Formats: sequence, structure tokens, C-alpha cells
Amino acid sequence: MDDEKKIPLSYVCLWVLLSILLISGTALMGWLYYLHVRNLRVNDDQYRIVAIIQNNSQNEALKTMYLAELLDLSFDQPVNIYQFDEVEGEKKLCFSPLIKKAEIKKIRPGSLYISYQTRTPMAYLGNYTNTAIDQEGNLFPFRPFFTPKALPSIYLGDFNEEINWGTSLKNNKEFQLALKIVDRLTPLFKQNVLVNRIDVSQAFSDSLGKCQIVIVLEEQQVHGQPPRLTYLRLNPDFYMQNLNNYTTLSLSEKNKNFLVRTIDFRIPHLAFIKTKK
Repeated sequence: MDDEKKIPLSYVCLWVLLSILLISGTALMGWLYYLHVRNLRVNDDQYRIVAIIQNNSQNEALKTMYLAELLDLSFDQPVNIYQFDEVEGEKKLCFSPLIKKAEIKKIRPGSLYISYQTRTPMAYLGNYTNTAIDQEGNLFPFRPFFTPKALPSIYLGDFNEEINWGTSLKNNKEFQLALKIVDRLTPLFKQNVLVNRIDVSQAFSDSLGKCQIVIVLEEQQVHGQPPRLTYLRLNPDFYMQNLNNYTTLSLSEKNKNFLVRTIDFRIPHLAFIKTKK
């Protein structure tokens, strides 16, 4: 051991220092080269975003121009694809009341691939103009984004606060009641009967005389004849049984010679029918 030569400490320190300088210098040169390449790409016209490729999981796609507006993209002030933030862009898309979720991927040199899901309208909100509502209670504009649909109009009571597109009525008790009624009436859509209106605005009224649920059914006829309308007045405490009774009554009833009829189920075990030819 004594015969072995020891490496001087100063020599070791020198090698360590040189190694640190070599590694840090290489990293610095790599970083500077990356900045140089990035600067070239940022100023290169071929990396400007000029196209949007969209994929909507629903049947109806939004206009590409609408997506571009949400992302603040325009031909007058093109955005470089390397300066575009996908995460921030996804947040901007989901800020639209129409879009439920979205994902953005860059396709170089100048395209964005947008996969998104729009909200599915369940009904129109009859209290407001051009307003649809989905199963989760979210409000959003219907026109010009969707093709015309035979959806029921839901009428709710007065709201304590102002509501706008993007508002959720998920916790609204009247909406929850209307949602249960829609689910119960869904089989009628398979026949020639459409649910025209569901009015639950007075379902929780303190006045027994006003407390009711009103449903308007529209039965299509052949040979260009006007549709037959049926107004159902239901008891809010027994509306499910009332609907079952209506189904039984419709199957057993032979007289279809009417244009408008009202069936009042509000008194238990009774049904008052008034027709107009």
C-alpha cells in the first residue's frame, strides 16, 4: 500500500471541474441549439395553423369556423403551432355550453385534430327562447347548431335567479320531476304519438286547486289530417299511476273521433274526459 502512488487532491479536483464544465457546456450548447431551432420554427410560415380536423362522437358536427372562434384562431392573425397550448385550447372549447368534453392534438406542420362530444338535447326549455336542455340539466342554444327535432317542451316554474346558456338545472326539483316523466313517456316516441309539452310549473303549488302536471300528446294522423291533441292533467302525487291508467284507457278506447281532448286524472280513481271534434 505504501508503494502505491497516491493521486494528488489538486489533480482530482481539476478533473472534476473539467468534467462539470464539459457536461454543463454540452447541455448549454444543446439548449441554445434547441432555442435556435424553435425560433426558426416559430417564424416559419409552414408551421402556422391553417386547418382543423374535427371528430364529433355525436351525429351532428359543429361548424369548423365556430371551433376556430372558440380557440381564437383566424386567418388574419395566424397562430404558430409550436406556440399553441393544447390544454388551454381544450379549456376554451369546454367553456362553450354546447361542448361536453374535448381533446386536441397537434398535427405538424399546421393542423389541429379536435375530438369532442356535444351535448344531446333531451327537450326544449319552454320558458326561454332557443334553449335546449340535456339529461344532466345543462342549458345550451339549439339553433343553428342542431337540425330540427321533435322534442317536448318542458315548462318549469319561476327561477329565483337569472339563468343563461351553460347553467345547470340538475338540482332543480321540477326538472328532476320532468326528467322522470320523459323517461316514462319514452316508449310513446316509438309509435305515432309525440310528447309535445310537459308542464310541471305548478306541480309543487301550495294551492290544491292549481297543483297539477299537464302533458300534451300529439297523435299523428294519415292522409294529411291535422294531428289529434290530448291534454293530460295529472296528480303530482300519483302521476306514475295516472300515466299507467292513461295507457290502459288508450288501449281500450275505440272512439278516436276527436281533434282535442282533455283527460283529468287529478281525483284518485276517476278520469274526466272532455273531447272537441
